[in-house]
Amino acid sequence: MTSLSIEGNHNSGLLVGANSGTIYFTHSAKRPETPPNPLTTVPFERDPDFVYRSTLLQSIHEKISTPGSRIALVGLGGVGKSQLAIEYSYQIRSESPEIWVIWVYASNEARFEESFRDIAERLKIPSRQDPDSNIFQLVENWLLDEKKGTWICILDNADDDKFLCSPLAAGKGSLTKQPLNASTKPLLEYIPRCRNGSLIITSRSRKAALRMVKEKDVIDVNPMAKSEALELLQKTLDQPEESQESQQNQGRWEEAEQLNVQVMETFNTKLGVDHPDTLTSMGNLALTYMDQGRWEEAEQLEVQVIETLKTKLGVDYLHTLTSIGFLASTYRN
Repeated sequence: MTSLSIEGNHNSGLLVGANSGTIYFTHSAKRPETPPNPLTTVPFERDPDFVYRSTLLQSIHEKISTPGSRIALVGLGGVGKSQLAIEYSYQIRSESPEIWVIWVYASNEARFEESFRDIAERLKIPSRQDPDSNIFQLVENWLLDEKKGTWICILDNADDDKFLCSPLAAGKGSLTKQPLNASTKPLLEYIPRCRNGSLIITSRSRKAALRMVKEKDVIDVNPMAKSEALELLQKTLDQPEESQESQQNQGRWEEAEQLNVQVMETFNTKLGVDHPDTLTSMGNLALTYMDQGRWEEAEQLEVQVIETLKTKLGVDYLHTLTSIGFLASTYRN
């Protein structure tokens, strides 16, 4: 009895006549992928016009330096939560290039899964392309492996804590793409609590954030201060560093007014009419009008600011009440 072993990558066929032995076929095993070096999956370039909000960035650095820490940046839409997280990610990678930074979109379940699949691809996690694999479990196991090193996960736009923190029913939503025996634990738990990993959450909802982190680990992100907003405008327009306040102090009301109008129009175009920074710039312009005794124009702006604030934030919100106070001043005069 004879046997024949055929090896190689170029054999495309085999014709066998009478044979009373055994024919063995072998093929070369697929070469394993080379694991990547530590990297970032943050999908945004560093913002060259970023306004360095030192107090907030320092708080992020301090809180996230504790192994296994979890923090949340909480504030209104558009106040710069994601930009702070992005800037921090570039800073920490510059300081410690051995740290992995991964980005997860958390606005809904589909975006969450899409992010996990992108992470698995970028990290070249084995079995990621196997249709029977649980992509969430694969990423979780990778994150739990301390041999991989230190990682920081940014969970962006986590406004809806229900799908993140509640157990999912089997076969529901995107998990229909997973095996029938896939775990139905909350998606947030696939970002494990471990000493080699930390989590930064951005959210518009304080209530949602407090389901994911402790009160002491919440960092409030408020609209930019006037000086920060002017710095952003100056960077955007490449203007000289002369502030509206210095112009007002010198009695240069016309120049102060022009700058305020430019700030307001730029924010309105870039951020929208109901953005907090736009509303702040409108209030500043109203104050400039008041200083010049132009009460009717100041009143029109303040009424617009108040109506927008009442719609977005409510009549009893601090900024709304402050604007109402300014409007009352115009009426007195």
